[in-house]
Amino acid sequence: MDFIKKYDWELERKRREDIDYLRKQPNKNEVALKLAKPIILDRNKLDNNVNSVFSPLSFHVLLGMLAASSGADPTGDPILAFLKSKSVDELNSVCSLLVNYVLLDDSLTGGPILSSANGIWQSAPSSPDTKALLEAVYKGQFRQADFINKAQEVAREVNEWVENETKGLVRNILPPGAVGRSTKLIVANALYFNGVWTKPFGSSATTKREFFLSSGGSVMADFMTGRAGEKVRVGNFLIPRFKMSFGVEASEILRDSGMPNNVRVFHKSFIEVSEKGTEAAGATVAPVFCCAAAPPPRPTKILDFVADHPFLFFIKEDASGTILFMGSVLNPLASNQEF
Repeated sequence: MDFIKKYDWELERKRREDIDYLRKQPNKNEVALKLAKPIILDRNKLDNNVNSVFSPLSFHVLLGMLAASSGADPTGDPILAFLKSKSVDELNSVCSLLVNYVLLDDSLTGGPILSSANGIWQSAPSSPDTKALLEAVYKGQFRQADFINKAQEVAREVNEWVENETKGLVRNILPPGAVGRSTKLIVANALYFNGVWTKPFGSSATTKREFFLSSGGSVMADFMTGRAGEKVRVGNFLIPRFKMSFGVEASEILRDSGMPNNVRVFHKSFIEVSEKGTEAAGATVAPVFCCAAAPPPRPTKILDFVADHPFLFFIKEDASGTILFMGSVLNPLASNQEF
């Protein structure tokens, strides 16, 4: 019994040390910062009625898998530069903590439901070292694929895998033609999140209110109201109920950072915020081709929180500070956007 107690204490101490190490890593949210501008801000300038949501964490894990699987291939170097990692070993160390701690399902202890899966489809077997690395660090699931004779079947299998891992919320992430005879590898990540509010909103209290658009007009949206959490003293608390999906091919965005032309990156995310809580899912898939500080003080006065104009939102894991999902709401009535 004494041994078990000591072992549990040591395990908890190690867990806290790992989370503290991850929390202090300056590059864990590098993807969020680099992709927020082209995916959210630049698109908002082109169309101020476009909502957006994406998962920086899904991008981060997928890029880590690409770097780990590249070996001597030149794909790895620009990925390290993009993520500001000094080496593949350092990147694998950070990604291992992301997979084992940030993406750990906490539903059995009263936390949110959180699941993550990583898949690798390949035409030729990986080296034993690469396979062992991807299985140990990323919990990768390997599948053999015949891209030459069954490219469309493989694409369909990947799409079905993503749909299954995201509880049906992300569908058809690979468009027609994304996989072909020259494809040699597909790497995929899928995330699912479902969390309830600590103090759920009452459905009967949801009312129609004006949401003011950046264009100067307004729309009538369903606003939820209720008591906020205890960390901040809030008086009038109002946020719109919204639901959206968003898709983007990020190949050109990443190519500006040095990603080779033989890699295409597709991403889709979904989020729904309701009186019960938040459900979100995201997936990133990359076919690879043969060529080519201290917490802020509590406010001393009561503030109203009325989100009746365009805003950014984040789903963040508190212990490490890692951003799972982020996006913008310009119009809570707009739902689906793909680019």
